[in-house]
Amino acid sequence: MSGIPRWLTATFAIVFLVLMGGGAWFYRAQEYHLRTGAEENLQAISRLKAAQIAAWRAERLADATEIVDRYFTHEVIARWMATPQAESTKQILSWFHGLQIYYKYHDALIADASGQMRLSLTGRKGPLHVETLKALETALRERRSVLTDLHQGPADQAPYAEAIAPLFSEIGQASEPLGALILQIDARQSFYPLIEFWPTPSQSAESLVVRRDGDGILFLNELRHQKKTALNLRIPLSQKDLPAVMAVLGKEGVVEGKDYRGVEVLSALRAIPDSPWFLVTKVDKTEILASWRLQSQLILILILGLMAAMAATVGMAWQHYTKEHYRALYQSQEALKESEAKYRNLFENMTEEVRLWQLVRDENGQIKTWRLVDANPPALRTWGRTLDQIKGKSVDEISGLGATDHDMPVVEKIMTGGVPLSFEEYFPNTDKHFRFTSVPLGDYFITTGADISDIKKAQEQLRRAHDELGIRVEERTRDLARANEELRRLSSRLMTAQEDERKRIASDLHDTIGSCLVGVKYKVESTLQEIRKIPEAAAESLDSIIPRIREAIDECRRIQLDLRPSMIDDLGLLPTLSWFCRTFGQTYRGIRIEQKIDITDVDILDPLKIVVFRVTQEAMNNIARHSKADLVRFSLRKLDDRMELVLEDNGRGFSLKEAHSRRTTVKGLGLTSMRERAELSGGSFDIQSVDGKGTILIAVWPLCKKG
Repeated sequence: MSGIPRWLTATFAIVFLVLMGGGAWFYRAQEYHLRTGAEENLQAISRLKAAQIAAWRAERLADATEIVDRYFTHEVIARWMATPQAESTKQILSWFHGLQIYYKYHDALIADASGQMRLSLTGRKGPLHVETLKALETALRERRSVLTDLHQGPADQAPYAEAIAPLFSEIGQASEPLGALILQIDARQSFYPLIEFWPTPSQSAESLVVRRDGDGILFLNELRHQKKTALNLRIPLSQKDLPAVMAVLGKEGVVEGKDYRGVEVLSALRAIPDSPWFLVTKVDKTEILASWRLQSQLILILILGLMAAMAATVGMAWQHYTKEHYRALYQSQEALKESEAKYRNLFENMTEEVRLWQLVRDENGQIKTWRLVDANPPALRTWGRTLDQIKGKSVDEISGLGATDHDMPVVEKIMTGGVPLSFEEYFPNTDKHFRFTSVPLGDYFITTGADISDIKKAQEQLRRAHDELGIRVEERTRDLARANEELRRLSSRLMTAQEDERKRIASDLHDTIGSCLVGVKYKVESTLQEIRKIPEAAAESLDSIIPRIREAIDECRRIQLDLRPSMIDDLGLLPTLSWFCRTFGQTYRGIRIEQKIDITDVDILDPLKIVVFRVTQEAMNNIARHSKADLVRFSLRKLDDRMELVLEDNGRGFSLKEAHSRRTTVKGLGLTSMRERAELSGGSFDIQSVDGKGTILIAVWPLCKKG
């Protein structure tokens, strides 16, 4: 035993090589994983930001296009531009104020085709910006809405962009340009917050939007580490190690370089679709590698520590082979004595009751009972005996007959499972609650017990307080339910009042304008017959009046039907729905309708009839506008005490999540309107749709007996 055994030396060498090779591999793998994770995170944020910016631009253009297509834009503004009047000016400014409030525009202007500003919500004077004039020329030439690039406003304004919607004398390619509606967007209000937001905590991360400006690049937004840079900071294209310059020169993806501060950064480059802009999302390399430096140090320390441990192990093994056996035995005996002394001291001074039991088994190895081996003073005080009196006795001899049968399920469970078990027990004779914990130790087990009577009393008081609180909550819940029901009734009354007003307007249109136009038609026809003898030119002039009068009558009837179909009051809901489906099929001949009605008008309450019609009308119009379906299944039936309306199409469907996130779109307003009508009238509303698999709309109302 004078040297180290060869097998131990070989083992040490192998483990040393494994540690070195494994440590090097682990170091490289961790570095690659950290770098890859940082690049993937930057790419994901870059894609998100680019999509958000593209969506922001598309929404501004969509707003401008939708606004200019309105009747007000074509008629009132065009008429005002021809003959400005104070009343029209006031009306247009009021409309501009509404656009400013609801669409968050900084200013709204009207300019003529030559670029002269005619009207401004903020009272702005002076010529338009050169960027605005260029965009105005493009919008009038290409007959579409245009979004200007970001440009600097007057001295008291921040950078802004403008959505320009062209105005023409009539709809069509032959119409003459009148001018444009210009919606001014303050970049600080909607665009810059979109760029500045970073989804994760970071000390250095930021997003930059740049564009080419001659032989340099121009920063379009405020920077995190340098102020007053928007539309002011320019960097020449010659600085090709700058990620922003790389982006403008056409490079995309993740790159390394130095930013405008000269700091080493990791950047993701991406071009913004349909724009001259480029997006740079970047993070300082020092921030990315900060955690890696700590990890590399820990890896090195770990490898060195393992090697030191191996060396120490070899040394200890060598000592083991050279020490005398009796010295090791002596130390072991001394350690055992010390351990026993510590155990006894801890055992005697514990405040909880501690009992050590030994299992007694029968000839088949089954547990028969258990005997006391040791117990601490608190346990002996509970029994009222000394250790000498009860040591070695069975549990039945100590606690009375039946104790073995009572505790056997617990003992078998802990000995079979091999894991500690805690349980509680109540002793009626002393009115005490105890929590016991039993721990298996081979053919022994230790049981500790603690008096938890005070805790149980506190829990009972807490339970009573909780019950009282529950009663109070139920009372408040009932009060809230009554208040909600009252609110629902008030909302229902409001909808009824709206429908009554529509009915009145429809009646007025029918009795006044409609009757007047019919009388004019008959009068003109009679006059035309009398002047047939007059030259043909006069007759032709009167002939041209008749179609326009008929058109006015038809328009009057259409307005009346839109306000409130009189068929609902005259014939009932079911004939009105059949008429609507026929009219819908004639209008949209590519859509086939399958009807299934299993209910009578008598079953439907009068206030529900107009609600069912409006929901059906809105749903069918949405199908015609958006679904591209060729089949619609329409069902209205009675189910016990409920009425169910189902509309199912085989169209392209849509994503419900996206529809709910676009509350300002036409589709979002239609869904909200149908849901509110159904729920405010006491019903429920549900819609199921998946992209490419059609849409199912289900509305259910309770049916109450009339009277």
